[in-house]
Amino acid sequence: MSLDRHYHKGLQLISHCPLCQSHYPPRETTVLDARDDAHLIYLHCNTCGSSIVALVALDERGVFSQGLLTDLSREEVMRFHKGAEVNPDDVIEMHKVLTN
Repeated sequence: MSLDRHYHKGLQLISHCPLCQSHYPPRETTVLDARDDAHLIYLHCNTCGSSIVALVALDERGVFSQGLLTDLSREEVMRFHKGAEVNPDDVIEMHKVLTN
């Protein structure tokens, strides 16, 4: 299956808003990143204002998608996507900050 076909098949899996069930217009889907057989996409519901960040990928089992409901904008998602990875020291430091 070509990347283009797998991308469109994956979009069919997440074609409706999970909150209000409105249909996402395909032309308003934003591809944030594409690598190998995976696309990171952003969908925004114009009806209820919710958004989804989803990974649409192809593996030996076929096409799958994993979505996350978010209140982040496209720009915020990209800022976090391109940011530095969180390491164990970051987690320990955050724990110290939150406990004080």
